[in-house]
Amino acid sequence: MRYKTRTMQRPTTVERGGRTHDVFEKVTVREPVIRDADVIVGRLVTAATMLIVAIALTWSIVSIGDLLSGSAPTWAAYLTAGAFDLAWAVAMALEWLLRYDRRAVIPRVVGWLMLAVSMTAISTHGALHAGIWVGIIGAFVSMLAKALWAVMMMVTARPLSDIDRQVVEQRRSEISGELALATVERELIRTRKTTAAIEAGGSLIEAEWEASGLTRAQLAEAVVSEVSREPEPVMSPEPEPIREPIPAQAHEPDRSSLEGIRERLAQRARLGEPELIPAQAHEPVSPDHDSDHGSDPAQAQIDELSRRLNAGERLTKSSAAQILGVSEATAGRRLREARSGGGYL
Repeated sequence: MRYKTRTMQRPTTVERGGRTHDVFEKVTVREPVIRDADVIVGRLVTAATMLIVAIALTWSIVSIGDLLSGSAPTWAAYLTAGAFDLAWAVAMALEWLLRYDRRAVIPRVVGWLMLAVSMTAISTHGALHAGIWVGIIGAFVSMLAKALWAVMMMVTARPLSDIDRQVVEQRRSEISGELALATVERELIRTRKTTAAIEAGGSLIEAEWEASGLTRAQLAEAVVSEVSREPEPVMSPEPEPIREPIPAQAHEPDRSSLEGIRERLAQRARLGEPELIPAQAHEPVSPDHDSDHGSDPAQAQIDELSRRLNAGERLTKSSAAQILGVSEATAGRRLREARSGGGYL
């Protein structure tokens, strides 16, 4: 029997100065070399199968890529060609991961379907360039790789009895439950940290920044820098308040009030403000004017406006409305008639 020498460390205790210490010391041991033929053959079969799968993938990419390059850029054609065989190769890897699970049948069926699509594309390429038989032979390279993988899975995935399968499924269920609980616990811890930060007087954004490793001082500096980079808001001028004109009085205005109005108008003129109440300087229509025209008040109003226009007064629709005591629309019509033919010279 053959032996091999191996250096290893083993725990031991030593006494120094009246105290005991736990240390590791290096020792050399001789171990018998046991050759397991099953392990060696299994490794060789796995390596050979993986090599054949790689060859099949290369041939498939070359064939399908050349087929698609006639209608697409070369790089896109070969990139798309890789998806054909990578699909059933990924399905084989998933089948390996689920080898002790009932769900392994799903990636197994999907892998065979994807293989059929890839073989069809390879056969089409061979038929167009070298003949149908070349296409079929080239397509069977992928079939060979898939078949070897299926046989290897039969050896690797040990058959289980119904009772053993139930035990494995129960244990897998327990493990999956623990993993799910661990995920939920991590989420709960993150939520509690965020809630604690908010209750402590912070904010949700501050809690997220602290979770990423930023301190409160760094957060404050970042906020100040962000505010300093913001442009100052442009203040739009406030609109000037609308001043409503003082309504006209129906009776004779007070002279003292007129003097005050004139002073205010003079002040507004010095300050550059518009005149808002010019109509109060006019006297309203005297009831005596209506008697000169009998029962036609409209004509009396037109005559009154004509008289004022002839006297040199500058009348507007608003001032005429205050003089006549009517609406601005009516005053506008009366003023147009007075200017057009109502005696205005």
